[in-house]
Amino acid sequence: MFWMMRHRTAFLLLVLLTAGCGKTDSAPQKVTDTRSPAQYFKDEQAATVTPHGRIRTDTVTERNGRIEYSSDNGMKWSVGYSKRADGTYRYDAPERLDK
Repeated sequence: MFWMMRHRTAFLLLVLLTAGCGKTDSAPQKVTDTRSPAQYFKDEQAATVTPHGRIRTDTVTERNGRIEYSSDNGMKWSVGYSKRADGTYRYDAPERLDK
């Protein structure tokens, strides 16, 4: 009798432990990026060197749906952007502001 109780307890424990081991989503959920357009640009473009020089991240601002910044040669630029479904951004070609 004791032997049956011990096996029944072990069986119930095994069932409880494996109950949560069913099918899981094999593709992990990607977290949507929630940074502002200006912060995303600063973080992602900090090491970018353009033909006009390095982007000065301390000058990055967002104005009228565009990112404005200066390059280390003193030129000022504006670039349009669009937000992707995953929260990242796609940038248009930059336009010089201080012609």
